[in-house]
Amino acid sequence: LQNDVDEFFEKELLFIPMDELVAKINLQGLRGPEFDVEKPDNVYRIIAVGGSTTFGSGVEDGFSWPALLEESLNDLETSKRIEVLNAGIPSATSLQNMNQINQKLINFSPDLIISYQGANDMGCMLPYFDNENTEWDNNSMLQFCGDYELDKYPELLAERFSTICTTGFEKNFDVIIILQPNVELKSKILTNQELESYFDRPQQRIMLEDYELMKEYAVLNSKECNSVNDFTGIFDEYDIPLYFDYHHTGNLGNQIISEHIRDLTTPVL
Repeated sequence: LQNDVDEFFEKELLFIPMDELVAKINLQGLRGPEFDVEKPDNVYRIIAVGGSTTFGSGVEDGFSWPALLEESLNDLETSKRIEVLNAGIPSATSLQNMNQINQKLINFSPDLIISYQGANDMGCMLPYFDNENTEWDNNSMLQFCGDYELDKYPELLAERFSTICTTGFEKNFDVIIILQPNVELKSKILTNQELESYFDRPQQRIMLEDYELMKEYAVLNSKECNSVNDFTGIFDEYDIPLYFDYHHTGNLGNQIISEHIRDLTTPVL
C-alpha cells in the first residue's frame, strides 16, 4: 500500500516545452486548421478565447480543450457542423481578449464565444514588484491589466465580461464565461510535481486569494452573459496527475475541461 501511495505522488505529467511545441497556426493567426472567414450556412461557429491554457501550451494541436470540444460536439446529432476556433493567446488577460474580440473575432461571425479566463488576471491585484523571477512594474500592469485601483479589479473584470456579453447581445452571438482552475492546496490531491509548481511561485497563495475575490464578484455581477461559471473545483474528485505546472493541464486535464464545457455548450446550440 505504501508503495502505491509513493508511486502516485511521484508520477509526473509529461508536456511539450514551448520552445519545442510545433503548433499549426492558420492564416488568421489562430491555432488550428484553415477555415472559411465567411461562415458557411451549415456551420455553427464557436470561438474559444483565453490565454495559454486555451491555446493549449504543452500539448499537441488535437489535445487543446477547444480541439477536444469540437470533436465531442460533432459526435452529437446537430443540424449544423460544429466548428470551434482556437483564439487563445499565451499570456493574454481579459483586457487583451476583450480587445481581440472587438477588433478581430466578431468579423468571423461567431454564434458563440467561450471566454476561458482567470489565470493571467490573477496577478492584476498585485502591487508593483521586481525580483529575480518577475518584473511587475507600472508598464506591465498597464499593458496586461489596464489602469485602475488595485482593490477595484474585481469590478473591472465584471465590467469587461459584461462588455463582451453586451457585444454578443448586440451582434447576435451567445457568450459563456468560464473562470478556470489552478493548482490549489485545498483542491485535488496534488502529486509532487503539482505541489512543487505551487511552491515554485512565491506569490501563488496571495494570487489565489485575490482570484477568489475576482471570481465571487464576476459570477454575481457580470451582465448579459449566457452564463458565468466557476470551474475551480472541477478536478477536486480526481486523484491522478492533471497539471504540469501551476495552471496548465495535460491531455487528460484538457479532456475533462472540454467535457464540462460541452455540457455548458449543448443547451445553447
